[in-house]
Amino acid sequence: MCIPFPLRRVVPHVALAFGLLFTPRPISAHAAPAAPVEALLYSTMPSTAAHRPEMAMDGDPATYFRSAYGMDDGDEFRVILSRPMAVRGLAVVTGDADGNDLLTDGVVETSSDGVTFSPAASFNSLGVAEGKWRRRRVAALRIRLTPRHGIPALLVREITVNASE
Repeated sequence: MCIPFPLRRVVPHVALAFGLLFTPRPISAHAAPAAPVEALLYSTMPSTAAHRPEMAMDGDPATYFRSAYGMDDGDEFRVILSRPMAVRGLAVVTGDADGNDLLTDGVVETSSDGVTFSPAASFNSLGVAEGKWRRRRVAALRIRLTPRHGIPALLVREITVNASE
């Protein structure tokens, strides 16, 4: 799959992409630290340069992704990791400070191989989806609508992943 350059964002360190929630732990004193995990953020919905997909995972609450048009069946927002990692939980916050552009009829799905996805968390009436696990192997995650529930625009304020590596 070829992704146009403006939609492609490689985050150099997981700490930047996931806030301060991920700290690699060496197995022994002689083991090298885990390699950083890069994240590619992609949306099937166009956006403006001011609200690009990577802004949904930059750790800055003042920035966000916003689609230029509505979200319908078949549209998705995807995060692809450079390597699978063990995850304890995730949170996706949608909508602006005034409660506009909330995603309330949708789901976050995760995949251990980037191909087959399974439900991980549903969005509540506040536009937030949260999932917690003991340890879940994740190579990718995607945000999708519940079928037949289109919305005027998708606004993803922040995606946070709690890694257990």
